[in-house]
Amino acid sequence: MATTKKTEDAKSNNDKSDTGQLEGSHSKIDHPGSVGTHGEKSAATSKGAALGVDPQMLAKGLGWFSVALGAVEMLAPKRIADAHGAPKGDKLVAGFGAREIAAGIGILTAPKNPAGLWARAVGDVLDIAAAGTAIAKAAPSEEGCAKQRIAIATLLFCAGALALDLYAARAVARERDAR
Repeated sequence: MATTKKTEDAKSNNDKSDTGQLEGSHSKIDHPGSVGTHGEKSAATSKGAALGVDPQMLAKGLGWFSVALGAVEMLAPKRIADAHGAPKGDKLVAGFGAREIAAGIGILTAPKNPAGLWARAVGDVLDIAAAGTAIAKAAPSEEGCAKQRIAIATLLFCAGALALDLYAARAVARERDAR
């Protein structure tokens, strides 16, 4: 019988959570896209952030990440190129680092402008192409397979970064256009 009471309570709380209120709670819980008791949209939706993240904060985080990644690529291009099975790719890696730093500075100096985020997205496509080339050129040896796995991981990371950069660029653009 106690289990039935707990189940009914849980169902009741689930029903109330759809309205943003939990039993015994006097505060409203905002969810992206939720509508308040007076018909207002939540702040997350009004800012264009479907994930409930402020687009400018996300942009700034990506900007700092770009600067840090670019610094690493410029400080250790040979090690990065070697790890990916492209020992002659150190100049390319250093160039990618300079591009990352430039995109990061662009984002940090103008977080309300999506241009830096679009630049990151274009850079991600270049990174994916470079990783794909490294995968294709990996030697069939044991060492080549290890480097190929690193290149595959890099490609997957860059694909995720591309998705995040596109999301952020669109959210910042929507927020800018809403003003």
